[in-house]
Amino acid sequence: MYNSERKRKGRNSVMWKNLAGIPPQPSNKECGYFIMRYMRDIIEDKDLSLFPVKWERRGSSHYTQADIDQMRNEWAKFVVKAYV
Repeated sequence: MYNSERKRKGRNSVMWKNLAGIPPQPSNKECGYFIMRYMRDIIEDKDLSLFPVKWERRGSSHYTQADIDQMRNEWAKFVVKAYV
């Protein structure tokens, strides 16, 4: 049963937790491409033995506009190949 059905007030605001190791996102426009690039980097990493330590250090790195554009191009090629 939902809080509103029981006439209880829920949480006032969303509580976000910033995780160590995630490069900062430059703007809100590229968020999907940014996430896809980050997930691809994790998936392509062959050595996951020191995963938390290694990815925590990546927090100081940044994805450039060229990195985001590369992800955008890969996504567009996939969509064209799969659906056109």
